[in-house]
Amino acid sequence: MTDDEDVELYIAPCSREHKEHTYRYFKRTVLNPVSPDHFEPLLEAGFETPTSIWGVVSGNRTHWESIEQGDALVFYTKSGTYTHAAVVTDTEKNQQLAEELWEPYDGGRIVADKEEPWPFVIYLDRVRRIDLPAEELHEALGYSMEYPQGFMRPTDERFETLRAKHGSVRSFLDSYTPPTSPGLFEKV
Repeated sequence: MTDDEDVELYIAPCSREHKEHTYRYFKRTVLNPVSPDHFEPLLEAGFETPTSIWGVVSGNRTHWESIEQGDALVFYTKSGTYTHAAVVTDTEKNQQLAEELWEPYDGGRIVADKEEPWPFVIYLDRVRRIDLPAEELHEALGYSMEYPQGFMRPTDERFETLRAKHGSVRSFLDSYTPPTSPGLFEKV
């Protein structure tokens, strides 16, 4: 992906009101980058410095497989608000790292993958605070949902709706970054 190309957007729900375990993992592995000094699988994956990490279960594998370097993840962590965004640097299936970072939990899910510790790993950079009302993102994508039900990639048609109204995913997300912070896609 070149700097001129627009990115894709992935939605990661981890609301502190509805998914306490997920929110705890978000704080532990996204807001606080994981050090390879403490996790051998991270060293084996080639990381030399701390990196932010997110993971998903096999039920989200199709979305995960479409993620490319440079794409953006937005995190729904507070009722009605996406509070953070990050840029994807890489992905890999890493069961060993997932088992060391995250414990499986039910969380009220009635799916077959509830015993998995999120083995589909997403490495992140440029984790930024944003203040994006869920209603505004959902409206920009043409959704009528109140909050995200699970990890997802909007369809191509939904991206076209957002781009028609806002120009690009990049400009849309950067418009919700506080003015005192660098934009999500600015390298600092």
